[in-house]
Amino acid sequence: VSVSNCTDFQSRELEVRFGVGKENAKKVYVHMLNGTLCAIQRTLCCILENYQSEDGVIVPEVLRKYFKKDFIPYLK
Repeated sequence: VSVSNCTDFQSRELEVRFGVGKENAKKVYVHMLNGTLCAIQRTLCCILENYQSEDGVIVPEVLRKYFKKDFIPYLK
Protein backbone atom coordinates (compact mmCIF):
# COMPACT_ATOMS: atom_id res chain seq x y z
CA VAL A 1 0.00 0.00 0.00
CA SER A 2 1.47 3.31 -1.03
CA VAL A 3 0.56 6.70 -2.37
CA SER A 4 3.11 9.02 -3.88
CA ASN A 5 2.97 12.58 -5.12
CA CYS A 6 4.34 12.59 -8.66
CA THR A 7 4.39 16.40 -8.54
CA ASP A 8 3.94 17.77 -12.05
CA PHE A 9 5.98 15.07 -13.84
CA GLN A 10 2.94 13.23 -15.25
CA SER A 11 0.79 16.31 -15.80
CA ARG A 12 3.43 17.95 -18.00
CA GLU A 13 3.38 14.96 -20.36
CA LEU A 14 -0.44 14.88 -20.37
CA GLU A 15 -0.82 18.71 -20.49
CA VAL A 16 -3.08 18.71 -17.40
CA ARG A 17 -3.17 22.33 -16.28
CA PHE A 18 -5.01 24.49 -13.79
CA GLY A 19 -6.51 27.90 -14.40
CA VAL A 20 -4.88 28.52 -17.76
CA GLY A 21 -6.71 31.03 -19.87
CA LYS A 22 -5.84 33.30 -22.74
CA GLU A 23 -5.08 36.13 -20.32
CA ASN A 24 -2.60 33.95 -18.40
CA ALA A 25 0.40 32.99 -20.53
CA LYS A 26 2.09 30.94 -17.79
CA LYS A 27 1.15 27.25 -17.71
CA VAL A 28 0.37 25.97 -14.20
CA TYR A 29 0.52 22.18 -14.01
CA VAL A 30 -1.34 20.20 -11.35
CA HIS A 31 0.33 17.66 -9.08
CA MET A 32 -0.81 14.08 -9.61
CA LEU A 33 -1.03 11.19 -7.15
CA ASN A 34 -0.16 7.57 -7.78
CA GLY A 35 -1.76 5.07 -5.40
CA THR A 36 -1.76 1.28 -5.06
CA LEU A 37 -4.41 0.71 -2.36
CA CYS A 38 -7.39 1.49 -4.55
CA ALA A 39 -7.96 2.74 -8.05
CA ILE A 40 -8.23 6.45 -7.28
CA GLN A 41 -9.99 7.26 -10.54
CA ARG A 42 -12.65 4.61 -9.99
CA THR A 43 -13.16 5.73 -6.40
CA LEU A 44 -13.65 9.32 -7.54
CA CYS A 45 -16.10 8.20 -10.25
CA CYS A 46 -18.12 6.28 -7.64
CA ILE A 47 -18.32 9.35 -5.40
CA LEU A 48 -19.38 11.57 -8.31
CA GLU A 49 -22.04 9.10 -9.47
CA ASN A 50 -23.50 8.41 -6.03
CA TYR A 51 -23.54 11.99 -4.74
CA GLN A 52 -24.67 13.86 -7.85
CA SER A 53 -27.74 16.04 -7.78
CA GLU A 54 -29.52 18.09 -10.41
CA ASP A 55 -27.36 21.16 -9.71
CA GLY A 56 -24.00 19.65 -8.77
CA VAL A 57 -22.24 17.16 -6.52
CA ILE A 58 -22.86 16.87 -2.78
CA VAL A 59 -19.54 16.38 -0.99
CA PRO A 60 -19.76 13.36 1.35
CA GLU A 61 -19.64 14.43 4.99
CA VAL A 62 -16.34 12.64 5.70
CA LEU A 63 -14.62 14.58 2.87
CA ARG A 64 -15.93 18.07 3.68
CA LYS A 65 -12.99 18.97 5.91
CA TYR A 66 -10.70 18.52 2.89
CA PHE A 67 -12.92 20.41 0.41
CA LYS A 68 -13.94 23.20 2.81
CA LYS A 69 -17.43 23.06 1.27
CA ASP A 70 -20.39 20.73 1.16
CA PHE A 71 -21.49 21.22 -2.45
CA ILE A 72 -19.74 21.55 -5.83
CA PRO A 73 -22.06 23.20 -8.37
CA TYR A 74 -21.98 22.31 -12.06
CA LEU A 75 -20.60 25.02 -14.34
CA LYS A 76 -23.11 26.25 -16.89
